[in-house]
Amino acid sequence: MHSFSSTQWALSTPELLEMILLQLDLRTLLASAQRVCRAWNGLIQESSFIQEALFLKPIKKRDSNPIERTLNPLLSETFPAIFQQNETIFPRNKEEFTLTNLDMIKKPEKKAAYLRPEASWRRMLIQQPPAFEIGIFRWWGNPFGYGFRYEIQQLKDAPRWHDGIRMERLFETLIFHSNLSPTFSPASIYWWGECSSPSILRHLKEIGITTVPDIILCTSSMVSCTDPDSDSEDDDRDVVDQIQAWYRNRGLQPKGLGDGWESTVHEKRGAWD
Repeated sequence: MHSFSSTQWALSTPELLEMILLQLDLRTLLASAQRVCRAWNGLIQESSFIQEALFLKPIKKRDSNPIERTLNPLLSETFPAIFQQNETIFPRNKEEFTLTNLDMIKKPEKKAAYLRPEASWRRMLIQQPPAFEIGIFRWWGNPFGYGFRYEIQQLKDAPRWHDGIRMERLFETLIFHSNLSPTFSPASIYWWGECSSPSILRHLKEIGITTVPDIILCTSSMVSCTDPDSDSEDDDRDVVDQIQAWYRNRGLQPKGLGDGWESTVHEKRGAWD
């Protein structure tokens, strides 16, 4: 009579296998473990705990203790230019955000792999518990006056839709949003209410906004007759043009807002004193 070893028994018991898989690092769990066999793949796809650990499914609150906010570590590693703007998690990072720091731009040979529609990063939540709002703030000025536009995109009924901001939404907002492109100027990315610009907070208060979402994208531009564009603006525009062209050449469209999401826009204009 054939008898299972303790290892075979553990690996054939779903509850024990789930506990073992949860000890793996996320990259191995996402990229390698699912390829071992159909049973492992099925368990990884069906386990709520594993899907939550992979940032593919919003984490459930299972007791009265608060859930500490956690950035997606795989996305932080893959898109450091974006995630290291979080001063709470990366207090030593002093680099300003620029699209030229994206890995796919530094290493063009990786661009096709990054941008393919089925890339797993697209489906991953940017944090746990998930963020349900993203703000886009643009300030502009010219010799005749100034103005700003603030858009908030939010999930209307988070418990019902059981979703949150996924990396595809954040990435495509940076590349395709009309407030940020095609006349892209270097943006600031503020996480978790860390907005360090008093002027932005002041402008938001002018329209009755006293709190900011978990992530807000801010950009500004001052138009004059004599000031040329900065090199950083030109470089970021080149990145936007490259990625938009990649989408167009393959017949792809940014996803935009889907079911359950809504957008609210506030605008204000003024003249210089």
